[in-house]
Amino acid sequence: MPSATATPLSTARAVGSNPRKPRISKKAQAAVEQERRAFYARKLFEELNHAIFDDKLPKETKLNWNGVQTTEIELAEKILDCD
Repeated sequence: MPSATATPLSTARAVGSNPRKPRISKKAQAAVEQERRAFYARKLFEELNHAIFDDKLPKETKLNWNGVQTTEIELAEKILDCD
């Protein structure tokens, strides 16, 4: 006689009803993560431009990513011409 705590697998799946997520390749996962970081970096730049630079940095400033995924902003003297 089966014990009272034994649950058939089909019942356990129905109770948990946690559908599996589709598999995603590491390359696709990295692309999604890079897009998330790029979005975050853009929003951070916009916030800092507004709060710190009084919206004087060009809105189309390009944020370049290097191999280790850090941001780099190239500044010209005409942007930061005083202390």
